[in-house]
Amino acid sequence: MHFTTATALLSIAAFAAAAPVDIDSYPPTVNSKAFRLVVNVTDPSRDLSPPVHGTEIFPYFINSSLIRAGVAQAGAGSVFLQFPDPNPSSPKFAPFGGQLLTEQGGPDNVLGLNQISHPDDTPFPDNDPRYAMSFTPGKGTMGIQLAVGGHYAFVRPSEFSGGLGNFAICRIDLGQRDHHGHERWMQALDSISLSTDENGEFGLHIPEGCTHVRLVAQCDVLKEVPEGSAAWPFHQAAQEVRCYEDVMAIDWSQYEFSL
Repeated sequence: MHFTTATALLSIAAFAAAAPVDIDSYPPTVNSKAFRLVVNVTDPSRDLSPPVHGTEIFPYFINSSLIRAGVAQAGAGSVFLQFPDPNPSSPKFAPFGGQLLTEQGGPDNVLGLNQISHPDDTPFPDNDPRYAMSFTPGKGTMGIQLAVGGHYAFVRPSEFSGGLGNFAICRIDLGQRDHHGHERWMQALDSISLSTDENGEFGLHIPEGCTHVRLVAQCDVLKEVPEGSAAWPFHQAAQEVRCYEDVMAIDWSQYEFSL
């Protein structure tokens, strides 16, 4: 079942119109310090080819200076932890400055999920609402973390701004060819900001060639790492977060919810 806004509205409308039913408000979560990010396509009719629904976020080394966030098959994605803001500007902002970190190839290679800013760092760039998502050695973008409060376990682009915008998986041309002469491409993760479309409507507009997704947290196990390794301090401070035991087993139609 896909986690969609349409499903939410239909569920709420039916609940209001019908006699009371025995329904849980939210899918159950458990707590863990480690999780995978499962891709949930919000509109099944707009999934890509090959499909990305049910895949997991994973780093791809494009060249020596770029590690792009893409997708891997179910069960093969990265295991993340959430590292809290070590120096919040004030206590009230402390919950919103987390970073999502993972290890690639061993405990001395820590990567953080990162949003690549536009050159002019425009908050609402009407000409291009897409921000490429990448991985950066040692740290991620603060505020790209699991949603604070509420009852759902998914990532929002910026908790500092109340989670404005969302994510999309887009097919992108890498501008390179393999040794057979074929064009290299990948299904990459982008952050989509609010923007104004050609009709002057301000909101979340998913570009062509992309599909709107949620990054839903599926619980995993935080493995032990050697003391003194690069990952050690992050593991020691990893936050316990809400996550789902099996994201793809959730029947979202059984729950009333709003996003």
